[in-house]
This record gives sequence, structure tokens and C-alpha cells, in this order.
Amino acid sequence: MNEVIEILKFKTEFRKSFKDLNIEWIEKYFTVEPEDDKVLSNPEVIIKNGGEIFFARYNNEIVGTCAAIKIDDNTIELAKMAVTEKAQGKQIGKKLALAVIEFAISKRVSQLVLETSNKLIATVNLYEKLGFEKVDQNSGSKYKRTVFRMVREL
Repeated sequence: MNEVIEILKFKTEFRKSFKDLNIEWIEKYFTVEPEDDKVLSNPEVIIKNGGEIFFARYNNEIVGTCAAIKIDDNTIELAKMAVTEKAQGKQIGKKLALAVIEFAISKRVSQLVLETSNKLIATVNLYEKLGFEKVDQNSGSKYKRTVFRMVREL
């Protein structure tokens, strides 16, 4: 058994995992919205626009994903984080978030932003431990489910 968790960058062969993992996660807590489908059905746009998508491989299976979406020259959004239920509790979400933070630092942006929900207590706690702070939802979200934004200055 390979107990190591590998963090990998997007490859075409991971495309289906990006969508499947996110759909599984979203359907557990929310409802899949048109904006979800748009992003999940065309992940290459994230890369093309200067972002990256990371994947966690555990026991030779892709079990988690998280995207770094370039918003502008100063901002990257941490988005579309999902870890399959059977692989939760192994700090995979933390490893994926750290990969996005490292990516953002390497791109020399000044802040990392994300949108999340109060429903996701463990996730919000993780973000706070990683230095994100809650801010007002000052710009309209594309999603109905968003409750608030978090920001981490870099």
C-alpha cells in the first residue's frame, strides 16, 4: 500500500476526476449550479488563463482536487476544492490548499481569495489556520450558496 499523498498538477487524464470529485462534494452540501458546470466542464480554461489545478493521489487513485484561478494580476482564487469522502481525515485538503498558496506566492500576487459557506465548519477552520480571514461579501458571488469571502494577504 502506498500511503503517500502526492500532489500533482493538471493533466488531461485528470479532467474527469476534477468534475466528478467536485460534483460529489457539491451535491453532498449544496446544489450544482450553472457556474459550477461551466468551470467543471472546461478546466483547461483555468490553466489557459494563468491558473492551475492540483490533484491529490492516494493509493494510486485521484482522491482530491483544488484550483488556483487567476482573477487579475494581483489576485488568485482558491476554488473547487473537493476530497472524496473515503479519503477525508488525511489532511489532503490542507495539502491541496498549501499547493495553491505556494502557486499564488510563485506568481507574486498580493492576495488569495475564496468563497465558502458557514455550513462547512471544518473547511472554514482549515482556511483560518492557513491564514485566511473572513471579509464582507463586497462583490456579488456567481453562486447562490456562498455565504462569505475569505482573504489571505501574501
